Amino acid sequence: MIKVYQKRWFDVEFNEFYQLTPKAIASTDFYKNYYNNFYKTYSSWDHLPIPYVKDRQEAAKHLANLIQEKNVQTALTLGCGNGIIEKELQTLAPTTTILAYEPDETNLTWLKKLTNVKLYFGQFPACLPANQSYDLVYLCDVDSIFTDEEYILFLTTFKQITSAPILLTCIIKPLPTFYAYLKYWVKYALAKLGLYSLGQLLGYSRYFREHQAIFNRAGYTIVNKGDLNQDLMWIEIIPR
Repeated sequence: MIKVYQKRWFDVEFNEFYQLTPKAIASTDFYKNYYNNFYKTYSSWDHLPIPYVKDRQEAAKHLANLIQEKNVQTALTLGCGNGIIEKELQTLAPTTTILAYEPDETNLTWLKKLTNVKLYFGQFPACLPANQSYDLVYLCDVDSIFTDEEYILFLTTFKQITSAPILLTCIIKPLPTFYAYLKYWVKYALAKLGLYSLGQLLGYSRYFREHQAIFNRAGYTIVNKGDLNQDLMWIEIIPR
């Protein structure tokens, strides 16, 4: 596992609204301010960078195939972000009801336009409806904000909201190529010498085997996995 640092995201410069620190994970205030700036920069999904859109469209196609295969009636997405996957699923899986969760309402701006998505925000899992069953739960690049222990707690806590058998699909960014990994450590070394600014600590990137160990510790079994493209892979897990 390596730490992930950034100075900007979607052309939004972090130092315009936040005091950057490589020593502490981005706070709730950081994300609230970030998304306020994000929605001032972009007015719709159509204006987002093409590589990002293509990645999320690939993820949505995979989920739509899974929804059809498993006859999913109700799906829950945890950490839905700006909602581009849910927007795609409205076309690809129009009869499926999607419950979308985000910690803060600020990031639900575009999602409020979708008709087949029910929105929830606040403290997880208390803000979700009681006695709700789900045929599928999916997470896209959510693991990166958690330490290992937080990731395990998150997966364990989810078991408390449903007693029914559930399939979780985690779409992740596995650790990059050796060259990118080496580049990371060069930058880290330069930062230690005061010759480079890492930016803001946003989260963590893991090898597949590290995800596998976390799922095992949280009480889940991997039932399937595969690659979406060179940047993303998917892992299907079920609770033991």
